[in-house]
Amino acid sequence: MVIGAGERRAARSGRVALGMIVCGVLWLSAAAALADPTRALVVERDEVEIAPPAGLKVTSLLVDNRLGDIRVEGHERPVITISARKQAASATVLERLKVTVIPDANGPVRISTAMIATDDARPIPTGAVRIDLVIRAPRGAHVAAQLWNGRLALIGMENGADLLANEGQIVVHNASGSIMAQVASGTQQFVEVVGKVDARVISGEMNLDTIRGERLDASVQEGHIDSRQVRVREAWLRAIRGDIRFRGEAVAGGQYHLGSFRGDVEVELVTTAPVSLVAHADAGTVSLPPGMERRSGGGAAEGAIVGTAPGSGAPAMFELRSRIGNIRFAIAQP
Repeated sequence: MVIGAGERRAARSGRVALGMIVCGVLWLSAAAALADPTRALVVERDEVEIAPPAGLKVTSLLVDNRLGDIRVEGHERPVITISARKQAASATVLERLKVTVIPDANGPVRISTAMIATDDARPIPTGAVRIDLVIRAPRGAHVAAQLWNGRLALIGMENGADLLANEGQIVVHNASGSIMAQVASGTQQFVEVVGKVDARVISGEMNLDTIRGERLDASVQEGHIDSRQVRVREAWLRAIRGDIRFRGEAVAGGQYHLGSFRGDVEVELVTTAPVSLVAHADAGTVSLPPGMERRSGGGAAEGAIVGTAPGSGAPAMFELRSRIGNIRFAIAQP
């Protein structure tokens, strides 16, 4: 049944102990219905809470949602709270949308969505079927989440994550640990991340802001990489068709490798460490800061520009390459 303009609510929530449903399946059903008069869509909302038994904790969260968005937020409580919003063109179709939660007494919690198949083969309008999940989990849980098309957000988690999206956006904010993220087509945004970051996009944009830790590995086949306030010991930034911009601090003894086949490479540093640079622009120019010693060759590949800058400690090593594009390297004192 399609509800007209307005809203009817019948709030319901649940609290489930992990030890009671180790192999169980929890179906999130309707808690509220809302009709969108512009598209005559039926919407249901529900919330459920999963609490581990005394002495146990949630160690990992595994989320698979092919029907909408995922948002995972860290909190200090030991429980997991799942808010689900289901949308369909009719109440009949809405009943076929299910969210399954399978807790394990050993720590993992699996959450997945599905549309139950029926004998009715009538087509469903594009965008009419949707499930969006907001999950609040203990900060120390490791997250593995994937979606098809939509937005995948990870906020306030502290034990790393594996994130996968076909088309859409991955956003990571205020997180730590080893984080791997992949998007086929779309964008990735990392803000205030500490640890190891491995981010890959086939077609789209990459934005990195305030990244700290051991390693940053970012690659885009077609699109730009824009990084700022980065302080890592090792960085690998690569693009095939697109520009790369790196703004941050070079660590003494650090290794930094930036390269684009068709695009510019720009580096703006704040550092007190000595810098050793090899820059290779096949079809472009290399711009170095005033006072940086510059020479060609010197054991580097033919045509490369070698530069050095004084400082204290072990040198920070930079290798910059652009096949079709320009290279600009700048240093400022902190």
